[in-house]
Amino acid sequence: MINIISKIRKFIYNEVQDGRLCEPCYFMKMKRRDLVNTLRLDIVDLLEAQKIHEDAFKKYKNCNYGKDVAIIAPGPSLNNYKPLENVLNIGLNRTVFRKDIHFKYFFMQDYIAVKDYINELSDERFKNTDKFFGIIQDYTYEGKATVPESVALRLGAKRYCIFNNFRDFDFNFHMDIASAPLATANSVAGSAMQFALYTNPKRIYLVGCDCSKGYFNEKDKKEEHVDFLYRAWFKIKKFADIWYPETEIISINPVGLKGLFTDIYQE
Repeated sequence: MINIISKIRKFIYNEVQDGRLCEPCYFMKMKRRDLVNTLRLDIVDLLEAQKIHEDAFKKYKNCNYGKDVAIIAPGPSLNNYKPLENVLNIGLNRTVFRKDIHFKYFFMQDYIAVKDYINELSDERFKNTDKFFGIIQDYTYEGKATVPESVALRLGAKRYCIFNNFRDFDFNFHMDIASAPLATANSVAGSAMQFALYTNPKRIYLVGCDCSKGYFNEKDKKEEHVDFLYRAWFKIKKFADIWYPETEIISINPVGLKGLFTDIYQE
């Protein structure tokens, strides 16, 4: 319901900003169909997400209470990371190539980005890794950004849903991700963070979350700052401060996230 109300509010706001609500009758006659179709799609997506997420996430609620979790992202600073002991690692995308890290969980969601190496997850070292592949719930890139169901089945991955409507962009974070879609959060790291918080650990370490365009395994390691990634982490921090204030969030060797959470630099 919150998503639907937000959609109505943003729909009307966008129309006003674009100068298309000068005549009330125009809105009623010409825009009613667009609004109804938008809400219809949202309701269908919400119902789908509830079914998918109950299967994917429900058993993980509070499962890491008192434990430490690390989200391992593929930013350039990952090259400087020394793996921590007694930590449950959540891997993302290209971190499949860090063979010195054991991953308890693994997230991928943009098939266009990961299709060239997604089959690395069939390696024996990922046999006991819980895998999650995203479903982007709009028509971004004509649906090509969603990992195909056949690939998820072959690699033994559960599915999760992301609301990613760019025009009506918003961060709708939910505490109970077993009954609601994940917020877009601008990246797979944001999805993994929502999951990590749901498991309610003592600490969450953020590794390689550099808010940049570069990757740790590129020869030309660009470290161009991406502001919209930082904005998503800022919103996540506000959400975590409200719902999970006893979970300490620590950035390891931070670059773009410097000063947002507790910062630790490894020598």
